[in-house]
Amino acid sequence: SFWHLDTKLVTGAGRRPGWNHTEAELLQATAKVTIPFAKALKNVIAPGLEGLVERLEGPDAAFLDVGCGVGMLSIEMARLWPGLRVVGIDVWARSLGLARDNVVEAGLADRIELREQAGETLGERETYDLVWIPSPFMSGEGARETARRAFEALRPGGWVLYALTRPSPDPLANAIAQ
Repeated sequence: SFWHLDTKLVTGAGRRPGWNHTEAELLQATAKVTIPFAKALKNVIAPGLEGLVERLEGPDAAFLDVGCGVGMLSIEMARLWPGLRVVGIDVWARSLGLARDNVVEAGLADRIELREQAGETLGERETYDLVWIPSPFMSGEGARETARRAFEALRPGGWVLYALTRPSPDPLANAIAQ
């Protein structure tokens, strides 16, 4: 993932700030970073969040993957929790096309729903037990509105995991991350 991004940063003509990548290799490689996160969520994070393990193992458990990209996190969550229903949303049509292929290839099309949708437009109420928001891939206002709507979409006692970028003491590293 980083190799693809670094190469594009150095050689890409007309590079714009923000996440606007369309290359399948880069999108798939970047998404593979989320597979170990799902395992850490199951084995380390969820046991420390009151009631989350029981919810995700329940018969009507539901997970919302905001900014699902090519669907790797959605797929791994469905594999780790065999009864979990997953909804993945993303505004990036190129990623969603790859996600649909990945979900079918994984044999999980009956449990993973993919939608072209921004987090800011969520309208569900009390639907999900867990919501994942990768805020580093979102604008400030978009991330705030997504978080507000995610809390409304949670079932009582559910959890929102809101990813943040760790600030660096190096101003150049922070500028590159932004």
